Amino acid sequence: EKGKVILRHNISEHDGNKAAVADFTAASEEKGAAFAGSNTSGNRSNDSNKSNIKRFAYKRNENGHIIEQTYHSNNDDYLPNSLVPDGDGVFGMHYTLDSLGRRTQSVFLDANGRPFNNQKGIAAKEYVYDSHGNIIEFQTIDIRSRLVINEKLWARYVNEVDENGNIISTTFYDNKRNVCLNSFGYAKSTNKYDDRGNVIEISTHDTNGELCI
Repeated sequence: EKGKVILRHNISEHDGNKAAVADFTAASEEKGAAFAGSNTSGNRSNDSNKSNIKRFAYKRNENGHIIEQTYHSNNDDYLPNSLVPDGDGVFGMHYTLDSLGRRTQSVFLDANGRPFNNQKGIAAKEYVYDSHGNIIEFQTIDIRSRLVINEKLWARYVNEVDENGNIISTTFYDNKRNVCLNSFGYAKSTNKYDDRGNVIEISTHDTNGELCI
């Protein structure tokens, strides 16, 4: 039966929580999924939905990379019975990977496993990498692929990288692709490196390129 757990193995995590590994019958993409209990105390959203998430179920591709995760409230053997949303109304994530197994898109899923806009109006996060493996572009978009301002007050950032693979600047943009201030109050940060590739100076700039705090 699809979605039915046929094997569970409990192990202790470093914080005392339980992790469990499960195999499923039916669709091959569901085999070898794993989930972990999440009863850790600490800062949580005031939204009661977040406290209801007790474990995460994962689907992996043929290379073992996680391509989907869903959120669950209990250890019900039949996963659809225990689906719960997080504080933004999201029931899970689907990941698109490149040939190296890196995430190029993270899509928010509704209760039916379909892409949708979360409560912040965001449907997905997108990533672009350079030959060094650095993220050189990142953006948040809605279900129609339009840029959306996220909780950090920008919709997109672009990293400039030198010939050694060092990130020398990060610039933030709004949903109109204009340079904007992020939640920390600056629009661009720049880094200087020594001959060993260590950061020796960081500066921040406003939307006019002037130094700011």
